[in-house]
Amino acid sequence: MERRGPDVAVAGRSVELDPSQEDQWKEARRRLAAGLAVPTVAELGLDPELVHLLLRRGDLVRLSDALVFLPDQIEEIRRLLAKMPPDFTVADFRDAAGLSLKYAVPILEWADREGLTTRRGDTRNVR
Repeated sequence: MERRGPDVAVAGRSVELDPSQEDQWKEARRRLAAGLAVPTVAELGLDPELVHLLLRRGDLVRLSDALVFLPDQIEEIRRLLAKMPPDFTVADFRDAAGLSLKYAVPILEWADREGLTTRRGDTRNVR
């Protein structure tokens, strides 16, 4: 057994995509890779089953109901957070990342849940 994202699978067995799913994933990956201002899950137009498979395989990371990111983007978020000063605000992160609040807030809420940051009132600190 091995962990794959939030799930456990039989070691050595990968989740295979059918050709149609592979085409959808290729296009979605291209769109997601354009930066941290990613399209929403709805805008990607992926079948919910495909999203679930990609999450299970570790190809996507869910930050909120509406947003998924590629693993490389998660690393970019971690690097951005590591550079933040003590007691930074959402606006500080938004400006440092060059994002709108549409993305900055869910990213920081995810970072709080993951234990990467701690929130105290209107400020956060990197752990």
